[in-house]
Amino acid sequence: MYKAVIFDMDWVLTDSEHSTFLSDQFTLSTYGIKEFSINDFKPNTWKSLKLRIPLYEHKYWIKIDFESYSEIFIKKQLELILDDLSKERENMIIFFKQLREKWLKIAVATSARKNKAQPILETLGILQFLNSFIHLDSVNHGKPDPEPYLLSAKNLSLTSKDCLVIEDSVSWIKSWKSAWMNVLAMKSDAFTREEQHMADGYIDKLSDIFNFLEC
Repeated sequence: MYKAVIFDMDWVLTDSEHSTFLSDQFTLSTYGIKEFSINDFKPNTWKSLKLRIPLYEHKYWIKIDFESYSEIFIKKQLELILDDLSKERENMIIFFKQLREKWLKIAVATSARKNKAQPILETLGILQFLNSFIHLDSVNHGKPDPEPYLLSAKNLSLTSKDCLVIEDSVSWIKSWKSAWMNVLAMKSDAFTREEQHMADGYIDKLSDIFNFLEC
């Protein structure tokens, strides 16, 4: 029986693909890149900002300062999504209360920076329920390195096998498995179920988690 559930944030707790694309498009325009389409973005949908920036530098022959790009990007994305996320707050709070009623510890481990992740989790009403909150600024090595996953378990005072992880990205699923954790794959437009085959189970929505909690 699991003692904790650990959530990724982007594309699991939030549907952030379109806002991520628009925010990259806007931020790249400040570097003089005027033609950045959804087709340019799609191959990098699942990648963190830290992984996308070197790809943009190579593709467009530009030098990008991570801190300044991140500041512009995060400000734009929060502007785009916080109003929409506030509408999901009530249902999210109900869902996390139901997890708490099962005496489960709850964590979020995201590759997003704290100044992006914290406002999102606060808007969704989730932050108050967390026993652990790992973001890019709290680790030396972000995803796909297993450090965020192992640190999550350590913060929860649990072993890896006590934790059930909710993830969508194929690469991140492999990384969670390398930390000896069981993973449920969230349905994603970016990945097929065949690509998510390393997961221990599949869910279409967050409430499907309850079907696995007695395992």
